[in-house]
Amino acid sequence: MNQKRGKKRIFISILVLGVFCIAAALYFRSGPVLEDTEACTISSVYYKGREVTEEIDIQELVQILARYRSRAALETAGPYQMEDVTAEINGSCAGRPFHIVLGESCFQYEHAGGKRRTVLHGDKLLEEISEKIF
Repeated sequence: MNQKRGKKRIFISILVLGVFCIAAALYFRSGPVLEDTEACTISSVYYKGREVTEEIDIQELVQILARYRSRAALETAGPYQMEDVTAEINGSCAGRPFHIVLGESCFQYEHAGGKRRTVLHGDKLLEEISEKIF
């Protein structure tokens, strides 16, 4: 009788651990910075504290952003220091707002207090944007 309970506990423990691992893997998987480029609009772009929205090719910027990926981070999108920001891109994609911050940290978020996504290779993205657009 005790052996059956012990086996049952081990089975349930392995099952719970497996579900947890699958959930964590799905949560932290990477996805594109912009999912549907056709449904994305950029409303404002700031570079080194100056608005440059009217000076850049928005479609080219969307295409560059679409080549990069991001993944979920454990932090929320709380306040950040503007002196640490080199570029900030704001817009919406399929009706959902997005904000991309590039500089000391490279991340994107939908709204303050919401989940934060780390932009993978954000330093390279900032370099590419700086060279091609600004």
